[in-house]
Amino acid sequence: MSSAAVQGYSTNPMDYLHSYSSGSSDITGGSDGIYGLNGNNSGNGLNQQQILQIIEELLQMLQQVLQNSDGDDSGGGAPPVGSGSSSGGNSNPFPQDYSSAPPVDSGGNAPPLASSQPPATNGAPPVTTNAPPVNNGGGNNGAPPAGNSTQTTNNPPPPASNGSSSNPGSTMFGLSTAPQTTALSQSQGQQVANQYVNNLMSDFGLTKPQAQGIVANLWLESGGMNSGINQGGQIGAPTGNNADDNANGYGIAQWGGPRKQGLEAYAKQNGLDPSSEAANYGYLKQELQTTQSGAISAVKGTSTAQDATAAFMNTFEKPSDPHFQSRLDDLALIQA
Repeated sequence: MSSAAVQGYSTNPMDYLHSYSSGSSDITGGSDGIYGLNGNNSGNGLNQQQILQIIEELLQMLQQVLQNSDGDDSGGGAPPVGSGSSSGGNSNPFPQDYSSAPPVDSGGNAPPLASSQPPATNGAPPVTTNAPPVNNGGGNNGAPPAGNSTQTTNNPPPPASNGSSSNPGSTMFGLSTAPQTTALSQSQGQQVANQYVNNLMSDFGLTKPQAQGIVANLWLESGGMNSGINQGGQIGAPTGNNADDNANGYGIAQWGGPRKQGLEAYAKQNGLDPSSEAANYGYLKQELQTTQSGAISAVKGTSTAQDATAAFMNTFEKPSDPHFQSRLDDLALIQA
């Protein structure tokens, strides 16, 4: 709007009051005037001073419209919305604050509305990127190992501690439960001797030299720690002759007579073969804890392996032909 749009209107409020008093309807649009609130001349209307004040306010608003329209280069007639209060002190009747409105981008497109809801997935689970790497090695066809389990190796399980002779790989007292069918080599005999030494130290509280003295006697009697040896050198099951003489001894200590029968009974009772290493040590331990406990007492009274060898020979073996030097030679093999 320009100032030309309101040309012909007076800015003097008295002119409009004069027009009213003469019956004009320039601003009322009706012959009833503006005295009464209900449009009639009832005597309860506005006085002259109130009318002048209203007209002045209307003129001030009109002047503000003209000033704004004259200063608007864009050609628009209305003042911008949200421009604040006018120079006359009157507030904009419809103030609004658009400072929080989202900006329009250079292409004229408003940014998308923010949403607190997650994007729709059409029911499909989200794709994660934390999958374990593929293992391209070995016999599990590339799949990673499950959980924290240890990878299986090809090593056989350890032998059972109390197996029977039906399982050749089982042990008892750290010794084989399998029947002996062939003579041991010297190195094999030394391995068995070392296990005997450890067992005797653990089971009877002996020192290592004391235990070695006992085993030196067993080495001589058995021809190198052969548990399935018959007197004369045959390896295998015991003969059926249980005579207590120098021709029918059997086992690691060359038991004869009732003691030979005792070995066979012990083996049967424990599900062992009498020629096995486990049956021979088990029966030896049983004797040293019971009927032959005096031999342990004698060995415990010694301080050297040589003395222990002699003590055990005299109290346990009681040979008719001692061959003591040979026993000492065998002691050297055990100590090597």
